[in-house]
Amino acid sequence: MWIVSIGTDKVAGTLHSAWRSDLPFVAPDGSIAVTDGADVAFVDPATLLAIRRAVDGSADFWYAFTWKGLRSHTQPVDTNSLAPTEVDTAPVTPAPPLRLPPRDTAAPPRLSPAAPADSAKIGFTVSFAVLLNDAKARELAAKIVVDGKPARVVTGVNDGTAVYRVVLGPYSTRDEAERVGRASGQTYYVYAGTP
Repeated sequence: MWIVSIGTDKVAGTLHSAWRSDLPFVAPDGSIAVTDGADVAFVDPATLLAIRRAVDGSADFWYAFTWKGLRSHTQPVDTNSLAPTEVDTAPVTPAPPLRLPPRDTAAPPRLSPAAPADSAKIGFTVSFAVLLNDAKARELAAKIVVDGKPARVVTGVNDGTAVYRVVLGPYSTRDEAERVGRASGQTYYVYAGTP
């Protein structure tokens, strides 16, 4: 594959990958997912170095999407919305095969595995709510105190809208974050990282 910089209209480099219906693809974070033997490597398009690796991921089918966050584990599931409403019976016409230029027969260079994230450095955060109203978020945060530490409100932006996250942490381990969540008596979820 040739990686072309749209800004400069120049070839930034080349990568080797099996060409399948699901791979390679550009992930939502801008990295390029490619096969690398039995693995799937996520490559930084600027440096062409592997930044993440899914060991033995080449045997899986890959589908990229943007995730909008977790639903609280105590929130009921709306089973009515899961029922199919219509069935699409239109025939599917496969795309014609791609005609790629011949590639050299030299073995592609092996990508070096990315170092795993150190969760002790990332930490774990307990999230209680994400609200659109700052005053309501602060009101909820004032009600949550664990081990003498009050929850705080962190302001963020989601699809251009200001959101207010009520959180505690970060904590060095998931177990500690889970303990704090349970001790709060509130609905919560724990995620790796800081808000």
